[in-house]
Amino acid sequence: QTGFSYPTACSLRFQFAAAGDRPGIELFWYDGGMKPRFPREIEALDPKMQREGILFVGDQGAVLADFHGQNARLLQKGEIRPLEVSESQSPASRYHPWIEACQGGEQSPGSFLKAAAITDAVNLGTVALRAGEKVDFDSNAMKITSSARADKYLYRQYREGWEL
Repeated sequence: QTGFSYPTACSLRFQFAAAGDRPGIELFWYDGGMKPRFPREIEALDPKMQREGILFVGDQGAVLADFHGQNARLLQKGEIRPLEVSESQSPASRYHPWIEACQGGEQSPGSFLKAAAITDAVNLGTVALRAGEKVDFDSNAMKITSSARADKYLYRQYREGWEL
């Protein structure tokens, strides 16, 4: 990796704090053709993962799907079973709320107004890659608390006359 391009492949680990009734969440992102290692119980089922996909691992099993959520399978109790997805949850229907919001309709859970947290997480992953180290982020202060070196990547130094 250089200061001018992303690495050919990488993996990132995000840790999100508990909130309300929800426990903390750990998210792993693999890029550039890298794939996760399956837990032993899942590996024994020899599931086939596409080049890009989604894997949710829980205490009682896992869900494996293709990149946009299609072909979802439940891996549980030594079996792989198709996971039924309703039409409202299907990948084809993911554009409907966006189109409806553009037309002035109700904001859905996947609306742009709620995309800030996802964008922040992806951007923080990029900051960690660029800094070459783990980053701890204080969302209230909008500051990286673990590294002054990484914190400088949160904000751009604009040339004179181009400030925002």
